[in-house]
Amino acid sequence: MRSKLARFLGVMAVLGGCGLLALAQNPVLVASINKQADDVARKDWKELSSQGETLARTHDLLHVMELFRLRRLGGGNIGLGVGKVPGVITPDGIEAKLINLKRNLMPLPKLQKEAADLIRMSEITAAIASVAVHKYPGDRHQDPTKVPVEWKRQFEEMYRASKGLRQAVQEQKPDLVRDSARKVFATCVECHTVYRDAPGSE
Repeated sequence: MRSKLARFLGVMAVLGGCGLLALAQNPVLVASINKQADDVARKDWKELSSQGETLARTHDLLHVMELFRLRRLGGGNIGLGVGKVPGVITPDGIEAKLINLKRNLMPLPKLQKEAADLIRMSEITAAIASVAVHKYPGDRHQDPTKVPVEWKRQFEEMYRASKGLRQAVQEQKPDLVRDSARKVFATCVECHTVYRDAPGSE
């Protein structure tokens, strides 16, 4: 019973935003995800996720998902943020920015100004999906060929929704950006449910 509770708290800390663990950003992971993001525009899901499988062997799921959090300087829970310069784009976190985009129609001048950084944010989100799909949080000794189909589908959907957001930003259509951000965030919410329903999480 105690081990089940520990596993439950662990998986909830990954996506629940509850801050149970304070992690420092891993520069090797950041470089790997950015390199993976470089390939999002030119590789389909099969190619990108196959490439992501290699990264999944060397990076912990918790650290990968932490990249969605707010970017905070000076240590603690550090996300990648949005844009090259911290604090220029707000909110400065991928998850927080998606929430902002899905709730508010972005004025066209602001969309044009932030376009390059939002495109990159979309690519990073797709890249994270291509790695996380290989890190099912059930039994860590589980046969990887037996990962639930639903788990795989959720991350493929995140990849496709992220590509859709990227396209909407490129076309500079605020209404499509809002709709696309809603689709990306919906995959995040669904994934939270997958975590709660993972074997051993009760």
